[in-house]
Amino acid sequence: MIEMEFLRVLYCPQPFLLHINDMLIPGAFEYADNCTVAGRYLTNASEKIQSCPEPTAISTVLADKAGYLANAGAYYSITALGSKLFKSMTVEELLWGYNDPLVKLANTLLPGWIDFKKIGILDRFYAERNESAEIELRDDKKKYSLNSWHGHNGLLEQGYTDWNTSIPCNRIKGTYEGLLVSPHMSKDTVLPIFKRQACRIYPFVFEKELKGKFGFPTYIYALEQSAFNNTNEYACKCSKNCLPNGFVDVSNCYYGFPIALSKPHFMDTDPAAMDSFEGMHPDPEKHGTIAELEPTLGIPLTVSTTIQVNIAVRMNPGNPIVRPLKDKLVPIAWLQLYCTEPPAMIVNILRLRFVIAPPLLITFEVLLFIVGLILGVQGTLRILKPKYKLIQSKDEEIRPKRKKSVERGSSIILNMVDNIAFNDDDELAKQAVSLLAITEEDMDMTDLLNSDS
Repeated sequence: MIEMEFLRVLYCPQPFLLHINDMLIPGAFEYADNCTVAGRYLTNASEKIQSCPEPTAISTVLADKAGYLANAGAYYSITALGSKLFKSMTVEELLWGYNDPLVKLANTLLPGWIDFKKIGILDRFYAERNESAEIELRDDKKKYSLNSWHGHNGLLEQGYTDWNTSIPCNRIKGTYEGLLVSPHMSKDTVLPIFKRQACRIYPFVFEKELKGKFGFPTYIYALEQSAFNNTNEYACKCSKNCLPNGFVDVSNCYYGFPIALSKPHFMDTDPAAMDSFEGMHPDPEKHGTIAELEPTLGIPLTVSTTIQVNIAVRMNPGNPIVRPLKDKLVPIAWLQLYCTEPPAMIVNILRLRFVIAPPLLITFEVLLFIVGLILGVQGTLRILKPKYKLIQSKDEEIRPKRKKSVERGSSIILNMVDNIAFNDDDELAKQAVSLLAITEEDMDMTDLLNSDS
């Protein structure tokens, strides 16, 4: 039996907590931004642990890809350089890298493959890469899903060549990175989550609905129990050195190193994987991966992601340095990234949107309806039963007299036109213009002209 010192690193929103042999060491690590791996190591983490990531990884790579003579040469080189199977190192060195002569030699001889001089778990997980992503924003049903990653619709490291031959394991288009998901997500929908560090797509399924935590309903999605199994829909194809159920081979994303991911404490793995180890106590409550979402807008509120990093050790007869661990899946560390509570500002905005605003809006609509109904009834009553009557104005009484005077003026013009006394056309026009200018005050003159004619 092999007794392993087991490491747990807790992320956001507090400083890291180090868990070694059931002993918590708070304040070992700290990051600049909550819920992200944005910063670097800030405080002292001098606690020593025994680990074996580098010799086992390189020896396994050589066992897979080289012959007896090459492995024999590697064995003598490792021995000459002073590298040992187990090495005492600090937690900082394990996570962010430590100097090892073998890694330096590999970097010198093969810089195109080993492009780093130190090797560490988080250092390789969060190594800076020049990558980009395209997000869908137009289609509401696929909103916030990935269209491509670094210019490709699939994950090249897992065998993606084109869309027609792709499988759910390597198909990035239509998956989610996890920052946002499509609004109005159905409970029956399987959420495919792509994490670059985990080198695959992982399915999340609806688990339950919560209603009282924040004052508005939220959905709990959990990593599918069989997500790491070889029979899962999202499992990648394997033809050589296949791992047992419960483990995911991510070596293609990490320089060919035999890194295998699993759930912490070998939870939901083949029972044979735990036979060689003591101290494994899988607990679904502690070691599960869940995300709490607001379903209307698709906003993640809380998250707890756990992952265990293992090395799948294989040996070539020419390099016996890894003989004690031959054909075993050796746990190196398990990590937990969690955010137990969203920022207060986000909670307040969502409460305003889903708790406070709806009743206020309904109240406002009811008030507008009542006011409109009162005004409508009042207007109808005024039309049907008016409280006033139409009275003829004085101007309308005078208008007939003006009309009569105009008629009289017109008759004068006609009489003048018919009058044979006006033979000259020019004289006739002058008389007509002067007659048209006659007003009611000149009625006596108009009568006089008529009498003269």
